[in-house]
Amino acid sequence: MAIEKTKISDLTSASPTGAAVLPIVQNSGTFKCSVNDIRDFLTDLSITSFTINPSLTNAYEVGDRLTSLQLDWEFNKTPNAIEIILQDGTSVFPSNTDTTYTDSGLDITSGTKTWRLSGIDSNVSASNSKTINWVYPFFYGMVDSDLTDGTGIYSSSLTKLVKTKSNKSVPLNGELKYIYFAYPSSYGDLDNIKDQSNFDVTGQYTKYSGNVSSTGLDVDYSNISYNIYSTYPNLVNALGTYTINF
Repeated sequence: MAIEKTKISDLTSASPTGAAVLPIVQNSGTFKCSVNDIRDFLTDLSITSFTINPSLTNAYEVGDRLTSLQLDWEFNKTPNAIEIILQDGTSVFPSNTDTTYTDSGLDITSGTKTWRLSGIDSNVSASNSKTINWVYPFFYGMVDSDLTDGTGIYSSSLTKLVKTKSNKSVPLNGELKYIYFAYPSSYGDLDNIKDQSNFDVTGQYTKYSGNVSSTGLDVDYSNISYNIYSTYPNLVNALGTYTINF
């Protein structure tokens, strides 16, 4: 296929919608296509937006139940076809003009689940995915009681963080109390703990092992092995942001 030479000045009358047309010569015949048609042909397909609702910054707590998930998306142009691979591995094929899909009838309380969106245009494809993790939480804070065996951590005044494994910077504020950092033992040991002045204070902490059980969730969990770093039996003061690093 060849495009017949056309001066750029000939397109100055094109409307904002790209309605100007160019003559296309194919074999012995001639037909016309719009500037938008050519632009689409030369532009690779891409996903410009892909979100899920309910939206998450990181994770669900093990036991929190997900019953449905809405997926919303936008492509830079209309694809020829759309495929969504659901969290259970099955595929659905919305219309190529659809921009939303709801995965309903779910009953998920644990694990790692992924939803994958793909669009295809000619021989070019574009894909993106969203993953939700169900995790056991981190706990941190300052209290005046012995929680080193894990008993009472879930119901204590410690702050709960439902996040995947990563370094954490958290605020501490207390006088003559024990500092606690607790998380699932499957994450391994901490490399260090730093105080509000970025000094390494790991040596002020003892690592304990204990079991943590939840209360009040749709599916309560029990006896989950935790690493518990604490200043116990030493009462301390703290004011500022402390960091734990893996």
